[in-house]
Amino acid sequence: MKKICLFALLFTFSVSAFSSENYKIYEDSELRADGAKRYYILIPTVDLSDKAFKMQVKSVLSAVAVKLKTKKFSAKIFDDKNTLGYYLATLNNSKAIHPLGERSLETHWLAWYEGEDPDTSSPYNVSFFPYADVDNEIIGDYFGSEDFEP
Repeated sequence: MKKICLFALLFTFSVSAFSSENYKIYEDSELRADGAKRYYILIPTVDLSDKAFKMQVKSVLSAVAVKLKTKKFSAKIFDDKNTLGYYLATLNNSKAIHPLGERSLETHWLAWYEGEDPDTSSPYNVSFFPYADVDNEIIGDYFGSEDFEP
């Protein structure tokens, strides 16, 4: 029953969804303060023993920018469907917060992209593991943000 509810919740938050061979993107019904669209992107599970996953994330962001015909958007990238469902469930329901879900966010919320956001210091930025603590042993050196224009 919980899986059905999370699945339904995922589509409640998405106005439209499209997929490619290596990702599925869900449009958030809420816009950023500047009117740009926000998305949730689900990619296949990544291997954290190699930093090659960062190129995978950037490749997906570039593909999305081409498909949308703009770099002005925000995207939160996950590599686990259950973690994405958990994140969406907690947006409007603080009672849904659970320690296991919170730990899952540390390793499966891979990146947060902000493109042309007037509230950020860089016009194009991607933060890796935005929910993780800098001391997280699994994340290691992957934690942090960098300029990236798709």
